[in-house]
Amino acid sequence: MIEGALAALCAAFSYATSSTIYSQVVKTCTPIQLNYLRGLVSIVVMYLMLLFTSDSIFPEDTQRNYSLLVISGFLGIGIGDCFYFKSLSMLGARKTILLETMAPPFTGLISFFYSGKSLSFFGWIGIFVVAYGVNMVVNEQQQKEPQSEQDLELQIELQSQNTLENIPTEEKHHTFNKQVLKESEQHTDFKQQIFGIACGVAFTFCQALGMVLSHDAAQSGKFSSLQSSLLRIIAGFICCIIIIFFKKDESYKWPFETREKNQIFFLGTSLGPILGIWCQQTSLLYTRPEISQTILATTPLFGLAISWYKGELMKAKYFVGSIIAILGVCIIIWG
Repeated sequence: MIEGALAALCAAFSYATSSTIYSQVVKTCTPIQLNYLRGLVSIVVMYLMLLFTSDSIFPEDTQRNYSLLVISGFLGIGIGDCFYFKSLSMLGARKTILLETMAPPFTGLISFFYSGKSLSFFGWIGIFVVAYGVNMVVNEQQQKEPQSEQDLELQIELQSQNTLENIPTEEKHHTFNKQVLKESEQHTDFKQQIFGIACGVAFTFCQALGMVLSHDAAQSGKFSSLQSSLLRIIAGFICCIIIIFFKKDESYKWPFETREKNQIFFLGTSLGPILGIWCQQTSLLYTRPEISQTILATTPLFGLAISWYKGELMKAKYFVGSIIAILGVCIIIWG
């Protein structure tokens, strides 16, 4: 139990760091392109690691367990991460991570319907305590930005439109066009926010289902965490290839032109799909998927520490939310 919790905490730290890193390059390429390339690099690195640390790349196990790992990788890494990167590009790292707080309840419900097993009453209390604490950290109310000079100018023109009857027709049309343009931009931004939220929810559901299936396969004890991680990443990589084939685009091309962007990409890949998924699979060997997923939901707390390290001022509610989330994790583990 403790080993699984520590592994999940390590995975949460890896995901928080990689999300911050990927947010610097995610706008330079498509989500499917980033997912495809990081999957390719991860497969090569993990394969080389297994060559030096294991007697075999894949162990002898039942076809059912192999199928469970493949499906979990196809959903959780292939399809799920495409939704994740799309949400990341539209909402930003903080809001995307906030949506991940839905993963523990999703995982608990899926696990109940899948295997008939559920956490205790205190376990569910712990899940919602963690979700509440993480929400306090992430769901920062955005302060209303001051109006720009263009907005003030537009407001004055609109207010005077009904009182100044002698305004030339050309100027009235100019004012009307500015109003229509502003409303159109607001409508587009709202639609983008909704679509980004939908992608985040879809990613969370795929991640939760993948966790449950992967945990089921891990119970055989035949797969090491590195072996199961490699198989899941291969399945996700194949999913990306299928999507690229049907889209008929050029997502297989290398998009990073500068040395700095290449370094960012390789660092994010090392921390995310390699170290992060490896630690996540390790946690599933020692604990239930709901518990592992709940501890992974503490990712924003590590993101908070990263922001503090970068010089961002921390509010008191951030620390209170962190303490509440940590208390929730304790309730799950010892409750």
